[in-house]
Amino acid sequence: MRMWRSLPVALGLLLPAGCNNSTSIVQLSPFEMRLQPVITAGLSSPIDLQAPPGDSRLFIAERPGRIRVVQGGVLQTTPFLDISSRVTVQGEAGLLSFAFDPQYSTNGFVYVHFIENTAHLETSSSSAIRCLRPTRTFSERPGRG
Repeated sequence: MRMWRSLPVALGLLLPAGCNNSTSIVQLSPFEMRLQPVITAGLSSPIDLQAPPGDSRLFIAERPGRIRVVQGGVLQTTPFLDISSRVTVQGEAGLLSFAFDPQYSTNGFVYVHFIENTAHLETSSSSAIRCLRPTRTFSERPGRG
């Protein structure tokens, strides 16, 4: 317990030391940034957008439990993943986010964070992180040679 009381004091002493008491200001050159719409229709409650390294496709998570693919600016009709039967969308629940494994190009792992439909339990939602492996091989995936 004593350690926890001294932690704020230690951080208060160490943080300024890490800043090196430098008063110099780094000037960044101006740059232009514009947002452009990716998809304007055809999605149901989009909540997350990802793209694995080296892949030109965009993957968009929809809260009801699907991950959709945008290839060449066109929303594909077949979802990359559809777990809508396992996801509840009560309140703020649903498919919340997903991430591609850093080695996705070789192992095909996708990590999905969603609130599972747990009608058989007393509580209506439980958070779960799942690792899903597509049933197709890497070369069989849409957009792959």
